[in-house]
Amino acid sequence: VVVFARQFYTLRLEQIFKSILSSSHVKQLHREGNLVKHGYPIILLFMFSFSLALFMFQLLRELYPHSFYFSVGQGFLLVLGATVAYFIGKFLTIWYLGVLFQTKQDTYRYLTDQFLFQISASFVLLPLLILYIYSGYQFFVLVAIIVLSLLWIYRLQRAFVIGLACTNFSRSYLFLYLCTLEVLPLLILFKLGFQFV
Repeated sequence: VVVFARQFYTLRLEQIFKSILSSSHVKQLHREGNLVKHGYPIILLFMFSFSLALFMFQLLRELYPHSFYFSVGQGFLLVLGATVAYFIGKFLTIWYLGVLFQTKQDTYRYLTDQFLFQISASFVLLPLLILYIYSGYQFFVLVAIIVLSLLWIYRLQRAFVIGLACTNFSRSYLFLYLCTLEVLPLLILFKLGFQFV
């Protein structure tokens, strides 16, 4: 998937990585058309879901060895299904809230930002995951956790800036909104996930 995207969509991938650092490049992506209409971002999103699910599964096996109720294959498929369902549910919830509060343009910017960060995170997570699986060194897990946490915090900051551009809501409402969409679902997933290990 990485080689295919790198070979046929080099310029678009460069734009995606530049968009992480500068919001002006995000506007350029918007002007060039909807990213979802192209085939490669969907494939890269699946790569992100697969990498993230495999990373979480390996982390759970490391923290709780031999404690799954399921076989290795079933356990991984369960984690993968939960990851994909989480992101689809989150996307639909954000889209619905954008329609409900009549903030479609800001919601689209917010979703595009999430989309870009997930694609870039997959390019960071995948090599670290491969290094961890084939070497067994837990150092790579620690690096992956730190990098994903920093990307998540940076994405939250970008989301807050996007929300400030929407004058309909105060900062306290925006903070509550982001906590409800970003932090609370993760806490619920962790609580539910630990019941299966």
